[in-house]
Amino acid sequence: MTVTITRQDIQNGKRGSATDCPVALALRRVLNVPVEVWSYQAVLVEPGGRRVVPLPLDVRDFVRRFDTGVIRKATCPSLTFELDEGCPVTVSGYDEVE
Repeated sequence: MTVTITRQDIQNGKRGSATDCPVALALRRVLNVPVEVWSYQAVLVEPGGRRVVPLPLDVRDFVRRFDTGVIRKATCPSLTFELDEGCPVTVSGYDEVE
């Protein structure tokens, strides 16, 4: 699946935020599910459970550079990447609260 981090995603993105960084905003817009982005992976919260998706190297670099302030929001161009399917995460009994 092709995902584009738009200039609007970059402008609205929050540095250091797993849920509101530009990558998370782009994934949420394209996939329409809650997303958490960490330094090397995204966690997609889908109706059937969670799915962990590895991020391409250029996106990992983007996340690091965005979070540390190297990337300036005003001048950063959009970025397009291919997202792999990832793998489902099994929920253990410890994760469920009754």
